[in-house]
Amino acid sequence: MKFSAPVSLILSVLLCSKAVLQGETSLSIGSGVQIDWPTTSGHAYQLQWALSEVGPWTNLGSEQLGDGNVSNFYDAEPKRFYQVLGTSPDTPPTASSPVNGGFEFGTDGDPDDWSTTGAQSPTRSNAESHTGTYSMSVNINIGGTESNLTQRVVNAGGSIRAGAAHDFSFWMKQGLRGPSYLQQYEVQWLDASGGVSSSTGLRNFSGTEGIWEKFSAPALMAPVDAREARIRFRFVTGAVDGASGEILIDDVQLGSPAQPGIPGETTTFSPSLVPASQLTFPTIASFSHQPFYSRDLINWFEMGPGFLGNGSPYELIVPQSEQKEFYRVSLPAIVTPPSNGDFIPLFTSSTALEPEIQEETPTALITHIADRARDRHARESNFSAYDHYLPWYWEERTIGVEIVDEVAKGGSEIIFNYETLTPLGAAEFRTFFRGIGTVAEYHNNQIATLVGPNQYSAVVDQRYPTGGALQIGDRIEIEISMFLAGATNGRNNYYGTTILYIVGQGIVPWEGITLPSGPPLDSYPLPEMAWLGGSTTLPYQYSDEPEDHFKQLAGNITPINVQPFMLGRRLHHTDFENGAHSESGNPNFSIHTNKIGPLYIGNSCVDCHTNNGRSLAPELNADMFQSVVKVGSDAAGSPHPTLGSVLQPQSTGPGAEGNAVISSYSTVSGTYSDGTPYSLRKPNYSFSGVTPTHFSARVAPQLIGMGLLEAIKESDIVALADPEDENSDGISGRAQTVTDPETGEPRLGRFTYKAAQAKVSHQIAAALNTDMGVTTALFPTLDGEAAPQSPEVSDSDLDLMSRYVGLLGVSARRDHSDDQALSGEQLFVAAQCARCHIPEFTTSPHHPMAELRSQTIRPFTDLLLHDMGSGLADNMGELDASGAEWRTSPLWNIGLTSRVSGREEYLHDGRARNLSEAILWHGGEAEASKENFRTMSVADRDALLAFLKSL
Repeated sequence: MKFSAPVSLILSVLLCSKAVLQGETSLSIGSGVQIDWPTTSGHAYQLQWALSEVGPWTNLGSEQLGDGNVSNFYDAEPKRFYQVLGTSPDTPPTASSPVNGGFEFGTDGDPDDWSTTGAQSPTRSNAESHTGTYSMSVNINIGGTESNLTQRVVNAGGSIRAGAAHDFSFWMKQGLRGPSYLQQYEVQWLDASGGVSSSTGLRNFSGTEGIWEKFSAPALMAPVDAREARIRFRFVTGAVDGASGEILIDDVQLGSPAQPGIPGETTTFSPSLVPASQLTFPTIASFSHQPFYSRDLINWFEMGPGFLGNGSPYELIVPQSEQKEFYRVSLPAIVTPPSNGDFIPLFTSSTALEPEIQEETPTALITHIADRARDRHARESNFSAYDHYLPWYWEERTIGVEIVDEVAKGGSEIIFNYETLTPLGAAEFRTFFRGIGTVAEYHNNQIATLVGPNQYSAVVDQRYPTGGALQIGDRIEIEISMFLAGATNGRNNYYGTTILYIVGQGIVPWEGITLPSGPPLDSYPLPEMAWLGGSTTLPYQYSDEPEDHFKQLAGNITPINVQPFMLGRRLHHTDFENGAHSESGNPNFSIHTNKIGPLYIGNSCVDCHTNNGRSLAPELNADMFQSVVKVGSDAAGSPHPTLGSVLQPQSTGPGAEGNAVISSYSTVSGTYSDGTPYSLRKPNYSFSGVTPTHFSARVAPQLIGMGLLEAIKESDIVALADPEDENSDGISGRAQTVTDPETGEPRLGRFTYKAAQAKVSHQIAAALNTDMGVTTALFPTLDGEAAPQSPEVSDSDLDLMSRYVGLLGVSARRDHSDDQALSGEQLFVAAQCARCHIPEFTTSPHHPMAELRSQTIRPFTDLLLHDMGSGLADNMGELDASGAEWRTSPLWNIGLTSRVSGREEYLHDGRARNLSEAILWHGGEAEASKENFRTMSVADRDALLAFLKSL
């Protein structure tokens, strides 16, 4: 087939960002041809080219194996003629069938060519048969027993026809079946090396008691690399009293009809050709890029969905049309970062690092993770008892796990070593999710071997349920139970976290997927675009405990941090007045009693950070005990002469500072461009006691992801700043400068609504001081006082609290394949929301905690200050921030707000009752984005909101 020359093309570039690109863009366009041809699964295809219809022909590209879809190839230097050689599989012509399907051959209880395993394995019996004189008898009456009957078809004298359909059948006579008893069959296809190429998977079967019945599985397709087959029957009793089962099996057959066609035959055919062009342009990591095309330079249309750049050139193949087309690509600007001399980085190459999570040796990939005790199993929504924490969770109820993956380096097994804080009574270790009878079943149930004091080891050396050798990429779901031999306090028996390990890769966050041929909610890796918190991202939650979404330890937490996390959590939930724990069943923390006050807002961290989420604005005229009211004597936020910097409405004695309440709301009305009305509310405050002239009311923010925000490099944040709006795009984000309370050095502010703190530990210590009246070495002087006091929370306890908050896991993005949410993501970018809510960062390689280092995260913030207009402005600033400037709030997990906090409320004072109101309050630098949303169609507004809720 001859290829004609392409039509001419013009390329233009639209730069949508905060500054102009420096230097040349190096965008290029090349003309070529896209070559397409249909494929049949298992057939091999080789594309060739020639200068004439009769050849000679030269191979183009490498040979491809068909999968039933259309294959394609782009040729940047089009030749005149193309052809494709298609070769059918080289399969043997004879059918295959187990010759011993009737069990007539064997010695006593052992049949020829079949293997039997198990404490009560199947036996050959001449007591009864379907045909002939022998059958296989299975009689299991011990709970917890597994037995197997297996035959490799090649050993029976037959052979398997690759790519052909095979009919499988057997006869069975059902005997008595007790509770928790299972019988299954499976056909496995083996490749030339004896490994499992594919499988039917284990299929349950049961018959009518006392009657011979035939079971069939017709037209089982052997894959193209199949050379043998393995037939397996599996019989299992659960660990319950009375578990038992009886069955007879006979006349097992696996055969294939004659295959039409000539094995190994090669045919030649012409592919279809489409004139095409290849657009090549640079990308910038973590920024959105969107290609467009136009035929009149006026109306522009998106060419597929946008994407995030990774810093490498991007190639896009574009079929050519009969008309002239123009192309453009919206690219982010490369901003020349201002001097970073004003900020001393928190972490540098000289920072002491904790051990890595993964290490590679010549023989294994070794992963170090940790786990905690659980009440029930991950998928049991009927119990709602998986994500919560049980009494005494900080004592004896965590483990460290070492996964020694020898398969990753060419070995055959994976060794799971784990260490507990106290001896186990039963070291139950489970792998490979099954979930047929209940959602808590596993294919492989082991008792780990005790190898040292509180040290256990288990080995996995085959796939389940398919059998065969482990391979890189295999999914292994893991659950380790902590059945304690004798707990010092609390109960003994607990389950563990459901963890998904990918052979050769490591631990990944997972989602439950139900496939037609598989169990419900089988675990599969979440796509990386859903890993909002990088490897700290949590698997999806199936236990129906939404109030616990923000309370989980990071998905990649290490053994050295799991116990500090629990101890920090205990402090987080401790009442600093009476030492009580906020969750029932836990003892008082007596050493932390009588530390509250004398002036304070709440008694514990969880008093304001309910479920670690956003606190809610109080009802009208109700006390503001879950909000912070910053006060000052002037617009700059200078401390108030009577109230200090924060209004503290509670006191351990006389002299409380009074309180603030929301006395009413003012209404701001408006309409969308389609005429739909909306109404916004703005709180009005009144004070009892001293009334400050300048103040700023703020609800408690959510806590997840703070450690990851701390780990973002200062240079990456500063690079986004444009304080003088030099590119005239209306956005002029500024970095906040704060003073490090430990060193006195200037740092980049990251935390609070005005970015007033640089580190997680600084923010916690500041909150202890102003919100609870508790001193630390960082902030020894209480708000409004002049004299420092001895620290009431030690440096070590502050470190525990910081590790707890810093290592809270981020929930995964939901609805990651939902068309409406994906469309909303593009609208989010098109509305210019992503200019401040930056989608992606990579954290510093120098953060001391391995869990937070070098993580690709998706927080949707730039951590900069932006003027949000008069509608959101307070009459008081803080540090360098004016009353109208606010730090860009992260958007990760914003869609979980209503179920974590109890209802939806957003913005610094909780005035917005839903996400639409939150957007409509945007002004100042965000005015254009707000207007883009206000003028959208209803469908587009709904899509954008669906995207936000998916986060």
